Amino acid sequence: MSTASQDDWLPETQELFLKLEAEKGWTQMKRTDADHQTLDHTFTRIRTAKGQAFHFAIFLYEGERKLRGLCQFSDETNGLLRGWVHAGAIATMHDSTTAVLATNMGTKLAFTAYIHINFMRPIPVRSPILMEAKIEKMEGKKMFLTSSLKSLDETTVYSDCRALWIDAASSKL
Repeated sequence: MSTASQDDWLPETQELFLKLEAEKGWTQMKRTDADHQTLDHTFTRIRTAKGQAFHFAIFLYEGERKLRGLCQFSDETNGLLRGWVHAGAIATMHDSTTAVLATNMGTKLAFTAYIHINFMRPIPVRSPILMEAKIEKMEGKKMFLTSSLKSLDETTVYSDCRALWIDAASSKL
């Protein structure tokens, strides 16, 4: 199944998408090109004259509090060093993956209390990235999550994250 933004995906990124889409128990929740009209206000929907800055798809696992997805950062996410993804773009994907998990498996309305990211290796622009996240534990209104961005073969971890999300419905804002 090819769509407008997927036409920009590398063959390896497309292959991972099809693999995740076919796996039993996984439900697609978000995709750059499929749900942009309802989420135009979110940072990951940034479009420039050259197109979408972030290309991604996110899948949740039924019955477990975990997520897998894929991401391919466009040339628009270059950092100071050309050819490498800006740390802010990497942080955005960690925040976005933990948000999808927190608001679909934890509570419907939540906000980030903290996010701690370890940047281990630079991510090359336009490379296929495997994203994973899980809810480690829930304590009252608090959700503790982890996430990682890896190479497709899972031998290279580019970054990982620990995040705390707060259930906004039970919090005084």
